[in-house]
Amino acid sequence: MPEDRLSELPDDLLRRILFFAPAREGAATAVLSRQWRTLWRTSGAVNLDSRSYGGGFTYEKAERFLRDGEAALAAASGAGGPVRRLSFHVEEVDATEVYVFLRIREDGSEQDMVADLVRSPAARRVEELQIRAGDHRGQNSREFFELDFGDLPSNTLRVLHVGDSASLTPPPPGTTFQRLADLRLTGCSVSLIGLQRIADAAPQLTALHLESSCFRGGEEILDETHCYRLLFPAVTSLVVDLHVPINYGYEEEKICVPLWQFVQNFNATKVLKLKLEFAIDHIAIAEKKDQEELLGNRLFHNLERLELQGWYESKSNAAATAIGNLLYCCPVVRDLRLSLIEASAKDLRQSSLLPLVRMKERLDFEKSVNYFRLRSRPKASLDGDGYDNCDVPEIPCLSEHSFDCLQSYLRRVSLQFHMGKPNCFGLQLAKFFAKNAIVLQEMYIDDGNHRMWEHMNHKIERWIINSSWRRNLPVGTGFRVLTYETVKRTE
Repeated sequence: MPEDRLSELPDDLLRRILFFAPAREGAATAVLSRQWRTLWRTSGAVNLDSRSYGGGFTYEKAERFLRDGEAALAAASGAGGPVRRLSFHVEEVDATEVYVFLRIREDGSEQDMVADLVRSPAARRVEELQIRAGDHRGQNSREFFELDFGDLPSNTLRVLHVGDSASLTPPPPGTTFQRLADLRLTGCSVSLIGLQRIADAAPQLTALHLESSCFRGGEEILDETHCYRLLFPAVTSLVVDLHVPINYGYEEEKICVPLWQFVQNFNATKVLKLKLEFAIDHIAIAEKKDQEELLGNRLFHNLERLELQGWYESKSNAAATAIGNLLYCCPVVRDLRLSLIEASAKDLRQSSLLPLVRMKERLDFEKSVNYFRLRSRPKASLDGDGYDNCDVPEIPCLSEHSFDCLQSYLRRVSLQFHMGKPNCFGLQLAKFFAKNAIVLQEMYIDDGNHRMWEHMNHKIERWIINSSWRRNLPVGTGFRVLTYETVKRTE
C-alpha cells in the first residue's frame, strides 16, 4: 500500500490547503480517515464552484448548488470557528444559463441566490468575499445578480472582489466597513454617487480595482459637461480598465476630459494602472491652454508606479503627447510600464477592435514559440541586423520638454510593443528614456519576437554616453537592458 505522506503534514497546513479548495471537493476529504474528518469544516473557508458539478446547466444542478452551499456554511460555522472566506464561482456555457442559474427557479419564480447565501447567519463574520459569474464566451450583456452592501458583514469584511456583470447597491447611510481595504469591481454597474458612498463607508480602503466597471453602466462619467470629484483619501493602489460603451454610440474622441477628471480624483495613489480599450491618442492634451486648464497643478505627487496599456495610431503624434501628459502629472514616478499596440486609423474604428485583439493574441503566441526556439540558438550578431545602422528619430513633443521625474526619480522603464520597423515608436521611446532619464537603471523590452533585447545594449549605451557628455555627467553604472518577462520575476 502506498505511503500516505500527505496525512503526515501538520493539521494547520492541511487546513490552509483546504482553505482554497472548492467546497464539494473539500467536504469529500472527510471520508479519507479520522484525521481528515473535521479538517475541511475547520479550515475557515467555503468556496462554492459550479464547475465542481460538471455537465451543462440544469435546474437540478442549480438547486443542488444552493442546497450544498447552505449546508457547507452551516457545517463550517458549526465546527467551532467562523467562516472567514466565502467565494462563489458560477460559470455556464452562455449568459442566459448563468442568469437563470442565479435568478430563476424551475417553477419560474424568481430568486436571488447570491443574496440568500450572503445573508446567511453563518456568513456574518466573513473577512474575504469573492463573487464571480460568467459564461464561457466572456460576452456578458446583462446583470447576472445584485449585490447590496447592506447585506454584507460590515464589521469583519476586509476583501471584496465582485465580477462579472453585477448591479451594486451602495451601503445605507450610517453603515461603516471599518476593515475593508481591498475592493475589486469587474464588470459591475454602480453610479459615481454610489461609488462615493462606498468610499465614505470604507475609511481604510487602500486598493481599488475598477475593471470595465462604473463606466459601462452609466453615461454620466462620459459627460464633459460635468466634473466629478470623488474622495478616496486612503487609496494608494488604483487600477482602471476603461472600455468606451459602444452601445451608447459614444464618440471616443470625447473621452479625454472626463477620463482625466476621473483619475485625478485619486491623486494620492502610489500605483496607477490604466488599461484603455481604445486609442491612447484620445487622451492627449496638446494645447497649452487646455493643459493648464485640465492638468494645472493636479499632479500625482505620491505616484511611484505607472502602467499604461492601449492602442496607438501609427501615423499620429498624439500617443507621444499623451505619454508626455502622464509624465508631467507624475513628477516622482520610479517605475514606468508601457504596453502599446500600433494600428492604423482604419483599424482603430470601433468595429475593427476585435481583429486587433486577435492580432495581439497571435503576437503573444508567436513570441512564446520564438522564445523556446531561441533558447538553444547562439545570440545573433549585430552585423547586418539593421538596428545599429538605422537612424532612430527623436520624438519632438517629448524631447523638447523637461519632466521632473526624468531628472531624479525614474529608475525602471518597461516597453512592450511590436517591432514593425527599425525606427518604430517603441524604439523611439527607448531612445528618449535612455537619453533623458538621468537615474535610469533598468530597461525591460519586448518587441514581439525577442530580437531587440539581444541587440539593444550597445545602442542604448551609446545614447546614454552621448546624453551624459552633453550634460557633463558620468554614465550611470549597472544599467541593463532585459527582456520584458524579467520584470515579473523581479517583483
